Parts: sequence; C-alpha cells; structure tokens
Amino acid sequence: MNQTLTLETSNFFDSFKIYMDSLQFLSAIFAVFLNIPHLTICLQKSMRTSNTNSLIIGISISDLLYSLEIVITKTTDYLWFYDVLCESLFSYFNQLSEIIMDFLSKTSVKSSFWTGASLAFLRVLALKSWGNSEFLGQQWIGYLISLIIFAISAIVPGQLLLNERVESVSGELLCFDDSGKNSELFLVVFEDVDSLFKVNNASAGVSDIIVAILYPILAFFIYFEIRKSAEKLKTISKPTAIERYKRAKLILFLTLSYVICTLPQGVLQLMFYFIHFENNSFLSNILGNGEVIVSILFCWNAIAQCFICYLLSSNYRSTAKKVFGCRKIAPKTSIEFVTVHRL
Repeated sequence: MNQTLTLETSNFFDSFKIYMDSLQFLSAIFAVFLNIPHLTICLQKSMRTSNTNSLIIGISISDLLYSLEIVITKTTDYLWFYDVLCESLFSYFNQLSEIIMDFLSKTSVKSSFWTGASLAFLRVLALKSWGNSEFLGQQWIGYLISLIIFAISAIVPGQLLLNERVESVSGELLCFDDSGKNSELFLVVFEDVDSLFKVNNASAGVSDIIVAILYPILAFFIYFEIRKSAEKLKTISKPTAIERYKRAKLILFLTLSYVICTLPQGVLQLMFYFIHFENNSFLSNILGNGEVIVSILFCWNAIAQCFICYLLSSNYRSTAKKVFGCRKIAPKTSIEFVTVHRL
C-alpha cells in the first residue's frame, strides 16, 4: 500500500488523474454557469427577506469564486501547455490575477463550508426555540455572519498573499518557441512562506475535520426537529404539515450535499496527519487523486445548491421566472412563503 508503484500501476493513476482533471474542469464550468444566475436571483429585493437568504448569498459567492478559480487555472494551464499566447500568459497582470484568485479560492472553500454550517446551526436554534428567533432571523445577521466567516477564513491565505510577489524573468525560461523569448515576462515568487504553508495546511486540515463532524450532527437535528414539528401540525393544518414535511426532506438534502463533500475531505486530512506517504506509492496517489475528487464534489455541491434552492422556496421559483422573463408574477402570500423564509 505504501510501496513504490510498478510502472503499469503508475501509468494507470496518471491516466486516471487526466480524466479527473477534465471532470474537475467541466464541473467547475457548470458550477460557474449555474451560480451566476443563482446569485442574481438571490440578490433580488424579493429574496432578501431573512438571514437564511443572506447566508445563501454568502455561500453562492464563495462557491462562485472557488469554481471560477478552477476554470481560470485550468484554462491557463491548457494555453501554456500548447504554448498559446505565451507572452500574455506571463504578463504582470495575469500573474498578479493568479495569486489573487488563489487567495480567493483558499478563502472561499473554508467560507462556504462554515457559512453552510452556520445556516444549518441557526435552523437548529430556531427549531428548538433557543435564543431570540426574531432577532437571529433578521437579514443583517446573515450578512454579518457571512462577512465574519469570510474574514476569519482569509487570515492565513491573506498572509500568504502578502508574501508573494511578481518578478521579471527571461522569456527563454517560460516559452517553448520564439513568441515570447525576447520579451520581459513575469512569474510569481514566494518569500519565506514555508512556515505559512504549514500553518495554512494545518488550519485547513483542522477546519475540514471539524466541519466533517459537524454536518452529520446538524443534519440529524434538523431532520428530527422538522419531522417532529410536521407530526404536531397534522392535527392543526394538514397542508401546512405536508409543506413542512417536504421542506424537511429538502433541508436534509441541502445539508447532506455538504456532508458528501466534507466527509471525504476530513478523511483525507486525517490520512495526511497520521500516515507517512512514500513518493509514488499507492497511498500517495490515492491522496493526490482524492484532493481532485473532493474538489469535484465541492463543484457538484455548488451546482446542487442551485437546484435545492429552486425546489425549497416558491419565492425563489417566482423570482427566477420574473428575473428571466418567463412570466409576470402577481404578488401573493402563501403558507409556504411565510414558513420557508422564517429563520
């Protein structure tokens, strides 16, 4: 398991990684394609009614930034591999954009996980009637939580960003043909960041393990509490009970979508901490491909969020149809609208 692979097995993992990289690229493209209209819908005035909507906006922004970074990086790698526009790829602006996108990606993946956990946690508080539900349900509470989480997530990646600079290098070191050999090109240089990389990996590992433990617990509480509420409401209003039961399943799916992408990440981090990997061993290849697979799962989660929100809220569906000109929407109030948009 931890011995150097044979040439045949090594070639298999290399081929597998190529397929996984392509799938990651395609998944990120779809995530960007769906999250742009999803964010547009969430930002409409009719949608900004509670902390739930505010937190979903924060999640959408984080998912969009992470997916966008993958699309830009993979496109740049493709262009560089085929030596397309070498001079443009290694321009000062492009290299500076690269380190900024890397910072946003590292920050966004943590921010998305913890904002989603906050959304689930606030739902648990509301269902158990702990704390001041009306106060916690206000729109600005969601924005404040999202900003605090993003700021905390940005601390270590921000320090890495401050220790990176773009320097001028000879074009002969970067370009395969004569297109940019005589030009002044630029490359990102790291300054004494070994300790920061260790801190970043450690903080990311601890964060991934904690959220991997939190999400199943939160999923259990949410499902249990809403099912219990639905049973109580059967004697009061059958339509309301049905709507709550449907919403219980949808909220469970929302949380499980995070469970599916956080649990493998938590397992990978535990493997990284407790297992010593030999170079080009079976376990090291599993870890390397596992990181790509987790990234793919994150993109699928970002895609799933769009569909879950569409299924979860009638207001979201109405706003989506109004934004994209499907039909005129007459304002109306329904039981589902009132209950879905409370905390």
